[in-house]
Amino acid sequence: MTATFQPLGETDFEHLARFIGAFSGPDERARLTEQHRLAWGFWLRNLDRYISREIRYLLFGEAVPPIGVGGYAYNDETKPRFRGAIYNGFFGKGASTRATPEKALQDLADAGLMILDCLPYALDYSGRRNTRAYAELVRHGLETHTAAKVHVLRERGFTFAEDLRVACAYAGLLEPLREALAVSGGRIFGRRIEVAQPALNVDLATGKGGRQPLGPTTRAVFELDDHELITSPTGGRAEAECARSVPALTKRTKSD
Repeated sequence: MTATFQPLGETDFEHLARFIGAFSGPDERARLTEQHRLAWGFWLRNLDRYISREIRYLLFGEAVPPIGVGGYAYNDETKPRFRGAIYNGFFGKGASTRATPEKALQDLADAGLMILDCLPYALDYSGRRNTRAYAELVRHGLETHTAAKVHVLRERGFTFAEDLRVACAYAGLLEPLREALAVSGGRIFGRRIEVAQPALNVDLATGKGGRQPLGPTTRAVFELDDHELITSPTGGRAEAECARSVPALTKRTKSD
């Protein structure tokens, strides 16, 4: 396993072919390969922003969206809706409109949020998640590309908080992810990883979670207290009136 980059290989494309049936041509493989390479670069660059190496919030996603790296959460040159909505969940309604890409990424790093993709392929999976082939694709992605990123995190001294809060971005990803984690999560992460329900159910086009704004949904799934102000060394924080606008949440006590 490469400590800095896990490229797409023939085994990855074989698994993907079983899911999509056939590729539209060599250009499609080239596009997926390049999107994956660029996404890894942004993700690796973001690791340098973490002052604390403790990950408190872990969000599982799929991959760079098919619209390209401009919509990738860790792109520090653009303002993707997905990242903006997550940022609002941590720092208050409308906070993302006042944050530059660099500040948004720094504040989320300071809060201890880490996003890991279960799938390395930049595709639209809408309407295709409720299949056995998708579940197998998630398991393969978790055991290869997600595991590669966890390996990088460990090499760089990152740890997962004892009270780690875990969520996934899409409702259709929830059960396949839980199934894959039950099989190999302990080996990859060195501990049992439990994913909260419900999922955020992100709509990349609208930046919403299902029928609800994604910001409050983020707060609910990660069990952020309604009066808990997220503060970072760089000054990112939720305003009190924004925090109070979110219904009170009861924190669960995770049991072994």
